[in-house]
Amino acid sequence: MTRQLPDFIAVGVVMKAHGLKGELNVKPLTHSPSRFNHLSQVQVERRDGQVSQMLVEAVSLRGDVVYLRLEGIETRGEADALRGAFLSIARADLLPLDKDEFYLFEAVGCRVKTSSGDFLGHVTDVLDLSSSPIFVVKSGEKEYLIPAIKDVVLNLDLENEEIIIEPLAGLLD
Repeated sequence: MTRQLPDFIAVGVVMKAHGLKGELNVKPLTHSPSRFNHLSQVQVERRDGQVSQMLVEAVSLRGDVVYLRLEGIETRGEADALRGAFLSIARADLLPLDKDEFYLFEAVGCRVKTSSGDFLGHVTDVLDLSSSPIFVVKSGEKEYLIPAIKDVVLNLDLENEEIIIEPLAGLLD
């Protein structure tokens, strides 16, 4: 399995219209909602699969909600038509991370082995739960849910596409 990193990364999903003038209520899919303050454009992928690039006109943050105005969206009806749309940015526009940090999507496709060398499968998805991310690891019909915590993940080597884990008791049963 060769890892194919996406060109665009989802940073938000449109929840609903806000107000009467086309503003969007956006649920951030990033740990840094303030990153929306630095966006000049986003890729909008509508539920019907239509994709377009749109310029960002205004951003305001209120708690965990981002309010966004996009060029060309002037009415509540136009904003409502974007409900459920994913807002993405180019991978090149991601914020830089500290040395020991990684973006969750980067783990998809990595081989997962135990500290004793047993191959478990490849990461097929990452569930971003409030407590900690969970790697979904599949090999054939077997599927494992591996918590991405320091007690379990001994080494995450993105360059060599490999994750070494120390399974907690019962984790692989």
